Amino acid sequence: MKFVLLNGPPRSGKTTAAKMLQTILGEDRAEVIGFSYHLKRMVHAIYAMPYDMDPDAFDSTKDTSNASFMGMSPRQAYIMWSEKAAKVFHGDDFFGKMLLRAAEATGKEFFMVPDSGFRKEAEVLIDAVDPKNILLVHLRRHGCTFEGDSRNF
Repeated sequence: MKFVLLNGPPRSGKTTAAKMLQTILGEDRAEVIGFSYHLKRMVHAIYAMPYDMDPDAFDSTKDTSNASFMGMSPRQAYIMWSEKAAKVFHGDDFFGKMLLRAAEATGKEFFMVPDSGFRKEAEVLIDAVDPKNILLVHLRRHGCTFEGDSRNF
């Protein structure tokens, strides 16, 4: 398995870059999967959203207050449940372990991870595969910062 970890502030183009790489490598060989995939599914379930809802359903409005999240923005809800619940009970590497488990289940060769920003999550992947099979890409975009986000470079 080979991983491309995309790191940058919100709205810097990480998901767009990940999807472009997937197209170049071929969808039969490459998968876009984020550390937040399982977090989003968990949070959506907590707020009684349909189980089969697309985990990225709120990506275009993730910074906007939303009644479905009881007035929080989706980003605020995801960060709260990640930092105050999942990581408290399962450790800072929890979402790294979940991503690795999901990646192994696909049988694919390449994985683009558009939401890398926590060292402990990335270390799970580094420990599981040869470090030569991991590429970390820092993205920057004018006007984009980590303000209000729990991740960083």
